[in-house]
Amino acid sequence: MKIITKKLKVLVIDDDPVALKLIANYVKATDGLELICQTTNPRKGMDVLKKSEIHVIFLDMEMPGLNGMEFLAHLKIIAEDNPKIADVAVVVCSAYDRFAVDSFHYDAADYLVKPIFFERYTTAVKKVKQRWHRLSLNMLSSDNDCLMVYTQQGRLFRKLRYDDILYLEAKDEKTWIWISQREYYEIDDILKHVLLLLPRARFARVHRSYAISLAHFEFMKGNEIGIRGTSAKNIKMGRTGDYELFKNWLSENAVKGRYIAHAEDNKKLSN
Repeated sequence: MKIITKKLKVLVIDDDPVALKLIANYVKATDGLELICQTTNPRKGMDVLKKSEIHVIFLDMEMPGLNGMEFLAHLKIIAEDNPKIADVAVVVCSAYDRFAVDSFHYDAADYLVKPIFFERYTTAVKKVKQRWHRLSLNMLSSDNDCLMVYTQQGRLFRKLRYDDILYLEAKDEKTWIWISQREYYEIDDILKHVLLLLPRARFARVHRSYAISLAHFEFMKGNEIGIRGTSAKNIKMGRTGDYELFKNWLSENAVKGRYIAHAEDNKKLSN
């Protein structure tokens, strides 16, 4: 059975029709990219961005009405209230290099100086793809809530809901997805690749061999992580590695306090 790989959705904005067509044709010729809109009007581009799912923008700098730097500034403001827009990768396209420093202050993925040749364009695309892979974002519809696990022959499918996943464990070239203390799905792919199929907001890697469901996280004591429903097993936090997503999630949701369990009052009130 062939598995469909989700494509990065692209918006191209350039007031020069020739330059616009060039980049649009590059995008159409690139595996893993899907051209959603090409426009000479930056305000129309902003409207498309707000209404559609966009992963990548190729953005010209010198445009009438709303120039590239103004577009980036506005993008930063609306991204604060829209998590999807916050992850959009912007590749700046300009005939001049004088905008480079300021554009990178807005976290541009790359800066292309015109004329843009295909070889240089592919380097920018590689950076964009690497950025999205680091995000480990499930690029399916935001309404999607499951994986479909199928046999090698593709004859049997089982629906695996995100809510049922407790944690994931790397086992050589396979991944075990645990759904209870005794039950798991064995997936024929490495942990890194399986995580790319899961929503970043719900799962985080905490060790080179483990990723956890944030919804089932129960406690962390020292470097031990407790997962609800797995009392016999605590996962150790990795000492080395890039686990910033989990660390940021902890710090952003942290409040100082203590856990108190009140003993049940066994005294019976007499009439």
